Amino acid sequence: MRAGLFETIAKLGDADLDRPFAGAWTVRALLLHIAHEERGEIGYGIARTLDAFPQPYEAAAYHDLAAIRALLYDVHAGTTRAIERFDDGASRVRTSRTRPRTRAATSRPRRATRCRTCARRWCAMQRAGIAVEVHPHEVATAGQCEIDMRFDSLTRMADKVMLYKYIVRNVARRAGKAATFTPKPIFEDNRSGMHVHQSLWRGDSNLFYNPNGDALLSDMAKHDIGGLAKHASALMAFCAPTTNGYKRLVSGFEAPTALVYSARNRSAAIRIPMYSSSPRARRLEFRPPDPTANPYLAFGALLMAGLDGVQNKHDPGQPLDDLDIYELDLIERGVPQVPGSLDAALDALQADCEFLCRGGVFNQDLIDTWINWKRREEIDEVRIRPHPHEFFMYFDA
Repeated sequence: MRAGLFETIAKLGDADLDRPFAGAWTVRALLLHIAHEERGEIGYGIARTLDAFPQPYEAAAYHDLAAIRALLYDVHAGTTRAIERFDDGASRVRTSRTRPRTRAATSRPRRATRCRTCARRWCAMQRAGIAVEVHPHEVATAGQCEIDMRFDSLTRMADKVMLYKYIVRNVARRAGKAATFTPKPIFEDNRSGMHVHQSLWRGDSNLFYNPNGDALLSDMAKHDIGGLAKHASALMAFCAPTTNGYKRLVSGFEAPTALVYSARNRSAAIRIPMYSSSPRARRLEFRPPDPTANPYLAFGALLMAGLDGVQNKHDPGQPLDDLDIYELDLIERGVPQVPGSLDAALDALQADCEFLCRGGVFNQDLIDTWINWKRREEIDEVRIRPHPHEFFMYFDA
């Protein structure tokens, strides 16, 4: 897309509404990156315009062409700024009031590089057929980013997760960087998760939606929550399948450790997103998984747990919306927790795997092989090796 971004958007017609880059959320994310990078009057002008523009999820649709054009023209008019080139995510900007900044003239070269890398990554994913809804910076150090992909069917979404990780690593390598999906790479820093959103559909009808239900949820959705909560400990063997993943699942840092559901608390393992009242947006978010999970196994296990809840009408209880989970002593109150280690998750899977084998989706041989491999090749290998922190604690013993 070598033409100017404004000219490109201006030429879009109704037939282009389904193209991935034509989403209001995507354009907003790109401009937020520009505003985040710029200092002074230009960056302030973009940020001010974006603040006045409604969030995409508050609009009638993600693909609102008129809203996209209005946003871009407002930004252009408010800052006398034009994007002259938009190629593989690398944008160069010129205005009549500024001159090009050199590396020595800016105090944030690393942030600029991260912004360009993020834009290249976004473009590569779009070209690969992965619709990206948003890709903001995250709060952890070392350039942590978040990428949200548009929903799809189970197997296609698993395919996209694998492709997504491949693209991210290769774009980072081309930029002279390294990308990692390790759940907890840095001590006392925020971690990386893979929150999984799910819903059940019949044709074009979302079976989780009930306009008269609590949080707009149907009884089927609540039973699905009940199944996830009942089998959550066993699910963790597939959803967080590494020893490092349980260093992420500790109190604080918004870690989803409590096996409850809520529309507001981010420490709840199961959250009900309330961004929109649209029937298509009604879904559940299972937050404990991390990016090391095999998406085919993890998504399949989550589906089987939910279907078990629907079939047996498991009651999820009441949501914890009125209490701050961060401030609760969850253990004293008897709130169940996710397993504290991979070993504990494998024990839970060994004791609770019958629901996975229904219909031949999983089989006992696969489950036994998974458990034995994880214990022999990962848990034991970590257990027998000295840890650097042990030198800090015991070197002068």
